Amino acid sequence: MSNSPHHYLSLSLYPLSSSTIDSLKSLADVSIFGRGEKNKASKVTVGNRYDCLVRLLSSLIALTKLSTEVGLYRSMKTSAFSGSEVSYRVFKFVSGYLVDEGYLIRVEGEWSEGMASTFYITEKLVKWCRDNEIVPRDFGLTNLVRARYKNTRPEGKKVQGKPVADISTSEDYQDQVRIVGDINHYLSKHTLSIPFVGLFRSFSNYQDDEKKLTDGGRLYAEGGSYQSLNSEQRLALKIDGECVAEVDIKASHLTLMYFVARTLDNSISELDPDKDPYHIEGIPRAVVKQWIVAYSSKLKPLTRWSEEAKEKLSEQGVDVIDYEVEVVGKAVASKYPFIHTLPSTAVNWGYLQRREADALIATMRRLAHEYDVPSYPVHDSLIVKQSDILLVTRVMEESFRSFIGFTPVLKVTTSDEEVI
Repeated sequence: MSNSPHHYLSLSLYPLSSSTIDSLKSLADVSIFGRGEKNKASKVTVGNRYDCLVRLLSSLIALTKLSTEVGLYRSMKTSAFSGSEVSYRVFKFVSGYLVDEGYLIRVEGEWSEGMASTFYITEKLVKWCRDNEIVPRDFGLTNLVRARYKNTRPEGKKVQGKPVADISTSEDYQDQVRIVGDINHYLSKHTLSIPFVGLFRSFSNYQDDEKKLTDGGRLYAEGGSYQSLNSEQRLALKIDGECVAEVDIKASHLTLMYFVARTLDNSISELDPDKDPYHIEGIPRAVVKQWIVAYSSKLKPLTRWSEEAKEKLSEQGVDVIDYEVEVVGKAVASKYPFIHTLPSTAVNWGYLQRREADALIATMRRLAHEYDVPSYPVHDSLIVKQSDILLVTRVMEESFRSFIGFTPVLKVTTSDEEVI
């Protein structure tokens, strides 16, 4: 089973009708769900168990598309349920019940280097769904707009900020929900050759006292879906049965910093679209790119490579011991003198990513509503049908020029070759 497709087991899917909710609840044994450790469970506990059952079954059915070969992974650490729709104890109880009843298989430590368990539905659950006429399209994605608190770096290692429990009163929240819902509604009319239930928008660096959705804002596929695949695997996908291409922005972080720098000082020349912006003689491209990405998050001189950077470069066969961070910084500043003059008040990682995300979303909505062309985001790129490449590149350039004020240099890749 470890070689089968894997997706993250979220709990953000829910039935679209009350009749489906009732059907899912009927799968529970009333006597077991009402049982406490010593006596009867409280009404609140019983209610939480039924809600978890509905959420868990919704995700299992929608994310697997009722395939017993698709694994859904989730960490079973109690901390992994912080800010989740259900508590650790309730999830453990309900998932354990489904395993005991033969509807679910749990494989411990199969995914993420032993940090997570993987769940597979069984033929028994598939048959139950068929008998009750329940299908994956009976479920919809909830919690379309999410946010996390600021990341922390204890002992130099990045720890992702915790999810914010409720952002419904945040500025711009309802508009964002409408926008993401609109995109998901359109994409539901098209097919992608991998389980896909929808997108959500995630903001970063949230502050309770300000309640603003200003940083980050990229679109993520619920459960990982196609975004969890590597580039080669993504390019093997099909949209509505047609082969795909990936259209992305060359050096997006550097490009956006360049734009801000030129806004502050128009004497700075534009990037040369025909040259690799990450090429510096004597330093691997991956090292230059990692330095620029790390710098853009704080706009402060780097004093050392983070553990995250070391790990990413190691995966690409690069040992950072051979490339001191200060030496790389001087080489980058020599090629791009404006780098160290950008004030952190003018631009930061959250700002860059939010502007980029807004432009990408504008591109997707224009493609959908003006041209009936589906597109699927992957950070700073879009997966589209090969027949739509020329249209997509034009609309993306126009959207970035309109939203941010510059025309990005785009790269188009197919499974065979780089097109542009």
